[in-house]
Amino acid sequence: MAADDVDNYFMLLDDDEQGEDTAETSEGMRIPLDAGLMTAPADGLGWAMDGEDTSQLAAADLEAWAVEAAVDAAAEEKLAEEHAAEAELAALADAAAEEHGVANLGLPNSEGASESACVEICDDEDEEEGGERHDEHLAHTQGQGGVEPTRLKRCRDEDIPDGARDVLAAGPPVALLGKLRRLDPAAVGEDEYRVGSAGCSTLDTEALMQDLQLTREHYCSQALETALTPMREEIRQLQECTAFPDVGTGRIYEVVPGKLLLSDAIAARDHPCLRRMKVRRVLNCSPQTVRDTGSAFYGAGIAYMELWQDDMPDYCVLRDFDAAWAFACKGGPCLLHCEQGVNRSCTLALAMRMKLMQLEHRPLPPDLALKSAWRFIAARKQRILTNTSFQRQLLLFARMGCQWFPSLDGVWRTLQERRDGQFRAVAEDVAKHLVCSSPEMPHGQWWRAIVYIRDGTMRGEQRMDDAFDLGSEAKRRKAEQRVRGYAKHAMPKLVAAAVAASKQIQIK
Repeated sequence: MAADDVDNYFMLLDDDEQGEDTAETSEGMRIPLDAGLMTAPADGLGWAMDGEDTSQLAAADLEAWAVEAAVDAAAEEKLAEEHAAEAELAALADAAAEEHGVANLGLPNSEGASESACVEICDDEDEEEGGERHDEHLAHTQGQGGVEPTRLKRCRDEDIPDGARDVLAAGPPVALLGKLRRLDPAAVGEDEYRVGSAGCSTLDTEALMQDLQLTREHYCSQALETALTPMREEIRQLQECTAFPDVGTGRIYEVVPGKLLLSDAIAARDHPCLRRMKVRRVLNCSPQTVRDTGSAFYGAGIAYMELWQDDMPDYCVLRDFDAAWAFACKGGPCLLHCEQGVNRSCTLALAMRMKLMQLEHRPLPPDLALKSAWRFIAARKQRILTNTSFQRQLLLFARMGCQWFPSLDGVWRTLQERRDGQFRAVAEDVAKHLVCSSPEMPHGQWWRAIVYIRDGTMRGEQRMDDAFDLGSEAKRRKAEQRVRGYAKHAMPKLVAAAVAASKQIQIK
């Protein structure tokens, strides 16, 4: 589809819900008076363009963090109100410990110890008991350069009577679980933290405190940003001191010599160069814009794969790591590319380099592993990894032992990015319904049309005053109407392009 065929993001309303706050365009379409016509994105296609600098935190993030701090303050106030009850529980704990011969039940003292003090008490107890712990969910170990896994629970002494265990688990664990869920929306449910016999189970306060501490210190967006700040400065200084050759675009860079290559779209189209470098596999992370390559373009001897990724802060690029890793490891040098080779393909290339270094028995501590891989490419390629959310994903990937799990999708995001991601999901659902129910749309072109609508609406939404707001049912309905209006306006051209593409495939 030509660049001048791209539609603006019209704020369309369904005919049955048009109101006085809308106006009619020359094409008979209605838009909100305060929204105006949205201009087409800078790339003219409505797709993600690598190289956007997302280093500035959105004002909405700062406001959201302030709200979160207020919620935390309210939770702390509630905890303070319960300290009197905790003093009584502490006395019961001492009595139970004396009766059953338990040395230390690990409850906060009667003066109301802080959460950090509670964690320290638990840690001291670990040292006394030999530090016995087990990981219920993750497979990596500290020997692989990772930190303690998120889902960490303490081994329990089965000889402790139920009555004493109930006293141990008493207190305000629900507040801890609430804090954990605000940091990590994908945190496991209450059932995963329940201990005790059926019918009288309680929440495991110790496990909640451990998970909350680990999430705060290692995995949440604030913790990742804190660790990344000095890394970014070091990379900036490295590149300032590096004399990069003036080669422009179209260059291929070795990420792992003989195994992994990185380039932009121009180099990915240089078929003779790929042959000279003995490339056996090509992974296209931007088929939205790089539409003139593919299996037919490369021919026999070069395998081809597409990942429909987006270069926006809310997008989880590492959710595709396992598929990309499996493809790249099938033999022969693999070229990863997107539009400019700056963010999407570069993120996967850095993750693969860290994974390969780990498998070659050269593990490093997670932060150092990312910094080493980042420096390796930064010393060779001038513009890399400008999307700060992709940086956070990479650091979390390293801290997870070079693994990625679906449950990690929320913890690395800022609050604004979580809202953006929720809007993306709504846009994709609406697009799927309209595209898949269209009898004119060829089946083999469904996903291209769905991504076109989803990513186009994401960029149009950025120009709204209340962008990505799904805070109420009414706002959600209006957001769905905007997506539906844009999709209906784009469908005729999408269908025409899809039919032409299908005919071209049949001719080949």
